[in-house]
Amino acid sequence: TGYASSTETPYPVMDFTEMICRGAFKQTLGENPDTVLLVNHDGMPLARTSSGTMTLSEDSRGLRVDAELDPTNPDVQRLISPMQRGDIKEMSFAFRATKQDWNEKKTERLIRSVSIHRGDVSMVTHGANSDTTGSLVRSAIGELELRAGKQNSAKDRAEIEGAITKLKSLLEPEDQQTEAQVQAQEAEEAIL
Repeated sequence: TGYASSTETPYPVMDFTEMICRGAFKQTLGENPDTVLLVNHDGMPLARTSSGTMTLSEDSRGLRVDAELDPTNPDVQRLISPMQRGDIKEMSFAFRATKQDWNEKKTERLIRSVSIHRGDVSMVTHGANSDTTGSLVRSAIGELELRAGKQNSAKDRAEIEGAITKLKSLLEPEDQQTEAQVQAQEAEEAIL
């Protein structure tokens, strides 16, 4: 999870300053781009929009990336440690500018629209825009899979999700019950 691009934030690129405008991703995201998640813009894809393992969206901060990584994938396993240590914590994206403006001296580039179809979003050592972020967010199921060293089937995942939901509902008192009612119910269950 993270931001491959921060909008409305100027950043240096070689001999000019670049800024991605808010709304620059609207058209490309509406076209369901086929985009992959990589490390340093290279290697095997860790997730992909067309496979449903990654979603991209634009919010007030920028281009948000949410990916479901396979904990049994050796490339994912190699990425976990440097991300947890903070060695890799930025993101970047490969794009084609479809609408842009330059100032007269060509020292400032304002990108109004981009295409990310057949491009990538990447966890990177150093992003062009240091305001980007990437972090690992593990679901309870992902944590179990990582510990077991295997990925569960869709059926098993659904059963585990159902069990987690049931456990959460058992741990949270119903809105209508007062604390005294909950204690009385627990006492009654303890007697039975």
